[in-house]
Amino acid sequence: MLTLFFLCCVGNVASSWVPEMENSNLFEGDMVLTPSDFNGYGSIIAGRWPNNIVPYDLSRMSSSNHVYILRAIDEYHKHTCLKFIKRTNEDTYLSFHSGIGCSSDVGYYRRRVNNVSLGSGCLQLGTVLHEIGHSIGLHHEQSRPDRDDHVTIVWGNIQLGMKYNFDKFDSGTVNSLGFPYDYDSMMHYGETAFGRFGGVTIKTKDPSKQKVIGKAQGFSNIDIQQINAMYNCKAGSSTQSPTAPQTGSPTVQCVAGEDLDIKCKGWANTGYCASTDRGYLEVMKRKCCKSCKDTCNDKHSNCAAWEKSGECQKNPNWMLPNCSKSCFKCN
Repeated sequence: MLTLFFLCCVGNVASSWVPEMENSNLFEGDMVLTPSDFNGYGSIIAGRWPNNIVPYDLSRMSSSNHVYILRAIDEYHKHTCLKFIKRTNEDTYLSFHSGIGCSSDVGYYRRRVNNVSLGSGCLQLGTVLHEIGHSIGLHHEQSRPDRDDHVTIVWGNIQLGMKYNFDKFDSGTVNSLGFPYDYDSMMHYGETAFGRFGGVTIKTKDPSKQKVIGKAQGFSNIDIQQINAMYNCKAGSSTQSPTAPQTGSPTVQCVAGEDLDIKCKGWANTGYCASTDRGYLEVMKRKCCKSCKDTCNDKHSNCAAWEKSGECQKNPNWMLPNCSKSCFKCN
């Protein structure tokens, strides 16, 4: 689960916590906090993004890396009511850049640019979701007041001078909105965070969760529920995918410019025309000729370059619906 921080106005294996988050000069490794932030935890309500709209800018990132950020943004759009928009002239926004390590400013602060650093090792879905999580006002899971009921901190294994990163906060400082502790959260430290010689620094009291913490490759169910509660999202306000088409062997073949099912447009917009599942692909080819033709395009100018670098194979779930033409999956 995501713990909300009260602010004044504010590797190689895919995971949400990576060594590049362990920056010794930042709060808890990856949180950029000003002196006023440290002293103003009591006002996180003012740190929500107004109207749930979050402008962002990718101009400081290599175009070949935009896909990782856009994929994470799509996850926020799919599961929450937050709306990320490309920045035009807004003076408060997220600025993604290839910095040193992974880090982000925390929460909304009027006329402040939230610098989201995604250096080497940070370009994986769970990590990008985590850093965006800080920018929308989220804190690390293991810092909530009840954490000792769920994990044990192995103080002797923590690097010299890094113990402060394992402080916990009382209920007057953090607010978990009543949600239970979440080992699966994208905001949880990994088991060896700030460990000396790779030693374990966090032991879960539920042994089955020891290898789970810090390994999230997406939102947990509680992550989603808490973000939606935090931003007062109404039920059904997120962008959910329509029910998938029924697979089988359709006997009727559509012709160019024709759809045989009223749900074709929704399926096509969700990416089923470019599905990696042969069953869905066959249904779409036979039932949804018009919608699949209409959606056979690239939604981003960098699609061709991403296809050449192998992203269609590395990230098919995002690339196929968003870069259909370049990935040669819809004809």
